[in-house]
Parts: sequence; structure tokens; C-alpha cells
Amino acid sequence: MSARLSATTTALSSVLAAHTFSVIGNTITVFAMPFLVRSLGGSAADVGLATAVATIPVVVGGPLSGVLIDWLGPRRFSIFSDLISGLTVLAIALLSSSDDTPARYGME
Repeated sequence: MSARLSATTTALSSVLAAHTFSVIGNTITVFAMPFLVRSLGGSAADVGLATAVATIPVVVGGPLSGVLIDWLGPRRFSIFSDLISGLTVLAIALLSSSDDTPARYGME
């Protein structure tokens, strides 16, 4: 019985650790996005737009998560949401490393 409890505790600890790192990463992204836009020469309106775009998934995703968890299952939903989050952060990194990013989005 003790070995089974230990395996369950280890699995739960792993899931909680992964969730913690995911939430920390999402929070840093939402916090850093306006600073990135401003450092690229964005106006106050651009910073506000970036903040809104970074926050909308949190506001919209909250109520929809329960439905998606029921539909996909908790494990697949967790993998799916972390994949989407990772792809979004990758897109931000690729776009911000581009030399013509401010010109592309009218931030000159």
C-alpha cells in the first residue's frame, strides 16, 4: 500500500510542478508583453492593445476550459494547452527578433 501511495504522490507532485511552471511562464508573458511592445517603439495604444491581446486568452479560456477538459480529457487538454502556449511564445520570440517588426505593425 505504501508503494502505491508513494507513486500517486510522485505523480501528483509532477503534475503540480508542471502546472506551477506553466502558470509562471504565462504570467511572465502577460507581464512582459507591454514592455516588449514599448521597447520596440510602440505607442500607448499599441501597449494597451498588446496587454489586451495577452489577457484575452486568460479571460476567455477560463470559462471554456471546463468544457474542453470534459471533451478532451484532463491529460490531453493539459498537453494541448501547453502546446498552444509554447507556440504562442515561440511566435512572439520569432517576431520580436525580426529586424522589421516595428515597421510591420506600424510602430514607427
